[in-house]
Parts: sequence; structure tokens; C-alpha cells
Amino acid sequence: MDLVTFLITTYNSERWIEECLNSVLKQSHANLQVLIVDDGSSDSTVKLIKQISDSRIELFCKEHSGLSKSLNFAMDKINGSYIARLDSDDLCDNERIEKQISFLKQNLSYGIIGTNFNLIDENGKQILKVRNPEKDKWIKDLMPARCSVWIGSSLMQREIIDEAGGFNENIYSAQDWDFFLRVIDKTKFYNIQEYLTSKRIHPSNISESQSAHQETEDILLAYNNSIIKNSNDKVKIAKANFNIGYYYYYENNFNEASVFFSQAIENGGLKLQFARYKIFSKYFSVFIKFYRKYKIYKLFDWLRYFDNANKYLRSKF
Repeated sequence: MDLVTFLITTYNSERWIEECLNSVLKQSHANLQVLIVDDGSSDSTVKLIKQISDSRIELFCKEHSGLSKSLNFAMDKINGSYIARLDSDDLCDNERIEKQISFLKQNLSYGIIGTNFNLIDENGKQILKVRNPEKDKWIKDLMPARCSVWIGSSLMQREIIDEAGGFNENIYSAQDWDFFLRVIDKTKFYNIQEYLTSKRIHPSNISESQSAHQETEDILLAYNNSIIKNSNDKVKIAKANFNIGYYYYYENNFNEASVFFSQAIENGGLKLQFARYKIFSKYFSVFIKFYRKYKIYKLFDWLRYFDNANKYLRSKF
């Protein structure tokens, strides 16, 4: 049975760490190294971890320096051929690793495997079932626009992380998306279409902060502008313009969005997706603002189950 390293970072995680670790230790794939890096917690997180009696747990404590540095700190301590990520406030199904390993064994060209996931609140109540695009092509088509594999559901081959040189320590919260974009051409991706993980949303999530929002914007604009500037492939240029346009569209900056949708049409032709957003951003911005303000879009959430590629009904998740 292959050794899998669960890489978990903690920082003041006393409220959820026991539940998180219980979901890991109960995996049907039992050959695990549970590698925990505590990033200078000032609460009882470390004490609670030490109270759990399981020889598979390896705890390392360091001064507070941020998530990326904690992840890189762990790199030379990993013993497994596969690395599973999970944040200290999140959960996973008992069969998560077994099913991911089974897929990898049958599909050797794949290096990163995610899953669909449940979005839960701080008390564990389900908010939303999030379906990620399944196939490699769909994932890579969406990745430059938003992170289409949730890092907390991912199982990765060790050499993929080594080849990328680890995680960018200059990034505060969006290091997962930055990492996936850096390896997008180095391996194949897949999302198992089962809800095998749960992502917890609560006020202290760093991913919900203003600085995280700014990092997301910086990564999206830098990656797609690089394609626009350096590529000779008009299809790629069109998609990059659309991705930037869609970001501004989502941010209610309809004038800027319209400019990039026009560039997408100029390079990629009058495709339905490009034309649809161009028309809505230019002529129906008042309606879109009303639609979002009163969350009318929730009436159409059921349509997501028919959008397998996650191409038309995008969201920040």
C-alpha cells in the first residue's frame, strides 16, 4: 500500500483541528504520514494535537511566517510518494484517499487529482455543494480564470511539487492557484465527481480577506496579460482577454469588461460565449447589478449540474 503524506498546516486552529484530524486518521487507506506544521499558534492547537495518540502524526512547530513558508518548511520532511493537502479547519470523507489513489494507479499520466466538495459554515452546516470541472481539458481551460481544483481536495505526485520548486513565499493566500498555474503544462489534472471533501468558510479564513482578493486579482491579470503579450496563438489570446473581461464583469466593472470581451471577439471570432458577455456588459449592466444584489441567480443554481465543464456558470468557488 502506497504511503501518502497528508500535509496540514495549523495556526490558531483549536476549534476545528480535532475534527479535521479525525477525518484524516479514519481514512480507509491507512498507510499515512500525517505531517503537521504549526505556524506559531498562540492558542491550544498544539496541545490538542499532542493529545491525539497515533504514531502516524508528526508535528513540527515553527515561528509564525505564513502558509507558503510553512508548506515549504515541510518539503524535506515528506516521506510519501503522494501528497494530500488539507487545511486544519476542513474535512474529508473516509474513502477520499483510496479513491484518489485508485484513479492515479489506473491513469499514470495524471499528477494532480481533486474532488468535488461541500462548502460548510463554521458549525459544519452545509452551504453549497461545489462541482468542479472533471476532465483535464476543462480544468485547464478554466484554470487561468479561477482555481478549478480545490487544493484542500488535492492529491499530488511528489515530483510535481519538487519540479515546481515548492510554493511561492511572496504570496499570502492564493499560493495554490499560483502553484497550479506554474505546473499547468507539466502534468494532467482530474477532479473526481464525488463530494469527498468539505471546505469550511468562517470569518477568520485568510482567503476571505481583502489582501487575498487583491492577490487573486494580481495572479489572474499577470498570467493572462502574459499570454496576451507573449503568445502568437490567437485562440489563447482570445481566451486570455475573455478571462480578464470576465473578472471585471464579476467585479461589476462593466466598461472595462466590455473592452476585453471586444478583444476576445477580435482574436477569437464571434463565439457565443464572447458575444453573450459583450452584449450583457455593454447593454444590460443595470439588470446584472439588480440580479446580483437580490441574488436572483440562486434560482438557476440547478443548471450547474448540466454544465459539466463549469464553462458557462462560473463562480468564485
